[in-house]
Formats: sequence, C-alpha cells, structure tokens
Amino acid sequence: TRRETKGKRRIIKMVLGSNTLRWIFVLAIILECSSLGTAQSCAQVHCGTLAASGQCASFSPNKWTLESCPIGQICSVTGINIATNLDSSVTKPDGSCVSKPAAAPSRLAGQTCAAAGECFSGVCKSGVCRGLGISQSCIRLAAAEATTDVAQKSKVCDIGMYCSVNGLCSSSFTALGGACTISAQCEEYGICNNGFCITTASIAKGNRCSSYLACRDGMYCKDVDEDTTDTVEK
Repeated sequence: TRRETKGKRRIIKMVLGSNTLRWIFVLAIILECSSLGTAQSCAQVHCGTLAASGQCASFSPNKWTLESCPIGQICSVTGINIATNLDSSVTKPDGSCVSKPAAAPSRLAGQTCAAAGECFSGVCKSGVCRGLGISQSCIRLAAAEATTDVAQKSKVCDIGMYCSVNGLCSSSFTALGGACTISAQCEEYGICNNGFCITTASIAKGNRCSSYLACRDGMYCKDVDEDTTDTVEK
C-alpha cells in the first residue's frame, strides 16, 4: 500500500546516514518483508541509543533498535537467520560492536601500501611494500604458511626473488634445462614449462606446454585432455 511504501522509505532515510552494514541489514528485512504473506509480521526498525556500552542492535517486542558503531568497528549479530529474523514473535540476539576483520594481504614488493597488513611480506615502508631479503624465511608469515604453493609463498620475497625448497627467499636462479616449479626460479628470459626451465617462446607446434609463454609467436597453449597434456597450436 501507499502507507507501507512511505514507511519503508522513511526507514531507509533514517539509516542512510549511519553504518553501511546496518543499512544492508535493514534493507534485507524490508525486501524480505515485501514477499511475506500474512502468516508473519515484520518487526519495525528504529535508530536510537542503546543502554549497554558496545551494543549496536537490540530487539524488543516487534521492534529492532539500532545504533552506529565507532569508526573502525562493525555491528556483529550472531545467529541471525533471515527467515526467522522477520518474524516478530521469534526471540532475536543482540548485536555488539567488534573490530573490523583484517583484510587479506594483496600487494607484492614494490607496490604502494598504506599499512603493513596490505603487503604479502607484512612490511610497508614509506608507502611501499618491501619484500623479504635473501635467506629470510618465506614460510614464517601467515600469508605463506597457509599454502604449499611455491608461487604463493614467493609473494613475500623481494623483487626478483622466490621461495626456495628450503623455505628461504633466494635469488639463485636455475639455468635452462634445470628443474623448476615456478618461472621465478629460472634465469633471465627463462620460464618454467612442465617442470623445467626453458627459453621463453621456444616451444614449437605439437609439443607439450604448461604456459602460453612457452609457445612460439603466433601460437597458444591448447588444453588437450583432463591430464593437462597441452600442446602448442596456432
């Protein structure tokens, strides 16, 4: 009805100036309520001040009361189920302000940063991520410990280095023909193709490839079967 629509708009206006997550929570309730039948009744939502310190959401009979969290925190309401959340007859848990979870590192050595947590190495100096140096452990950090992937571990090392088999950042490169697991291990102009360092763009048509960089100019690495027996094709 026109009255219900006007009420929903008023709720959205009240919340737009406050916590974004809280707005999403309220909007989810509004949208879900629109699709409910007469079997359930949707609770009202109000912005206000809560008595308990650190509290950001509280439910009383047929009404949610929400309060913004301090900067750097989010409102956490555990045990929320959108299906029962809307039913005003179901008991709801209170919400508490908690610190925002740390974002996963995503920047390599040499890339800009604002905080150490943004860098795979965990080191941010003068606004730039600094990688770990030669012989420093590349498996001691949380970002690297979670995987056995050499390429992932190597992200903590400085530019031009990789995580060696002994778990240390290294700049000792493998000569062409030598065994490898990632291209960073191969000498200049070399890449790792099917476990061995080769010259970039040197594989001819019909030969096995594990990267398009191995193929000669004008060709690509074609996936032949599920066993990744790839061949170079034009």
